Amino acid sequence: MERRWSIRTYEKGDEKGIFKLIKAVYPEKKYDWEKWIRGWNWMYMNNPIGDSKIWVADHNGKIVGSRSVFLVKIKIGNETIMASQNSGLMTHPNYRRQGIFSTLEKKSFDQLKGDGIGITYSFPSSMSYPIYMKSGLFFNIHALQTMIRPFNLENILKRRIKNKFLLKIYAVIGYLFINMFYRTKKPPEVDDLTISQISSFDDRINDFWKKISNDYEIMVIRNKEYLNWRYVDVPNVEYTIYLAEERGEICGYIVLGCAEQDQLSGHIMDIIGPLNRPEIIHSLLSEAIKYFKEKKVDAIFCKMIADKIFYKIFRKNGFVPTRFITKSRFIVRINSPEISEAYLKNKENWFIQLGDSDFI
Repeated sequence: MERRWSIRTYEKGDEKGIFKLIKAVYPEKKYDWEKWIRGWNWMYMNNPIGDSKIWVADHNGKIVGSRSVFLVKIKIGNETIMASQNSGLMTHPNYRRQGIFSTLEKKSFDQLKGDGIGITYSFPSSMSYPIYMKSGLFFNIHALQTMIRPFNLENILKRRIKNKFLLKIYAVIGYLFINMFYRTKKPPEVDDLTISQISSFDDRINDFWKKISNDYEIMVIRNKEYLNWRYVDVPNVEYTIYLAEERGEICGYIVLGCAEQDQLSGHIMDIIGPLNRPEIIHSLLSEAIKYFKEKKVDAIFCKMIADKIFYKIFRKNGFVPTRFITKSRFIVRINSPEISEAYLKNKENWFIQLGDSDFI
């Protein structure tokens, strides 16, 4: 088939064509232009780390494909490198199976490598994951572990179990299982520890980052600039942030969000604390449970790749590991020969949470 499109970099005004493309790709979703463009500008135009990279497939002025990445700074061992996260790879339904996906990927990787972007990572959908793996350009790290703290099992299970009698039985069995093996423990008492809600991060978070960063091998740099962009300046959504302090110094934080789909659910977007102070992480998580109970959510969800300490604390707070929810895969590509592939492939080195993705 003759190729009727060409690849080029983004030009001002292309966002209108990209909006038409996304509506064609996801016709079941009711996108609002004003809301969408606010989110798009925040993610790609107002990123404090640097200009995002966007490429489009153009057919006589019509955008029929798009690939976008936004930049982040990431800590790998003792080094800080520039990285990019894949986001917004789309092909118009009428132009599929013409090589747009692979051509956009090659164009983007060539430029990212030339621009000195050390690695590129992605949280691919179930549809795009096989394509990424088949390309040989990415390697799989691990699926994010999904943990759920249920409050209303019937509301959660009714999406999968239509028979009301069976629904009641499974809900009762589920509660018995959770109460037997995942009974919530009271948080330990910590002298001088205060947890309070904040509207934004102040300069002290930079000092906290410097102290905490040595606990983690590979993670996105969480300084004031990044955290306020990711959780405070983001449009169309409001996150709740709790800060843990000891004698005026920050010793941890947690970011929470609510999403209303078929039922109201709570999401733990980001939780950080010293690995040698699990009581702080426990106290932050207890505050989150209290908050979500007041919001009357059906369940709290958390997705992460983290140190075993986190998983133990979550289990002590009644969170159950689950596999019946769609996997959130995490894959990486190396753009620089100076970065160790073996080091990146070890999932034990990574600390990744829902807030590190483009999930909003």
